[in-house]
Amino acid sequence: MVSRQWGFTKYAREDYVKWKQQGRMDPDGVNAKLLDNHGLMSKRRPDQLFLGPARIYKVAVDDAQ
Repeated sequence: MVSRQWGFTKYAREDYVKWKQQGRMDPDGVNAKLLDNHGLMSKRRPDQLFLGPARIYKVAVDDAQ
């Protein structure tokens, strides 16, 4: 069986590789944490400060309403 996810994470393979190159993935045992833009800047290392979001969620808008 082949999964679209990266290992035991909930992230797609393409996204995981892209975020790993950007330094947004924090290894956490067999899983990984995605570093986003939330939280205090004073508690972040300089290489963990990102200008844009990691994910952009697109929500369909129903024009019929």
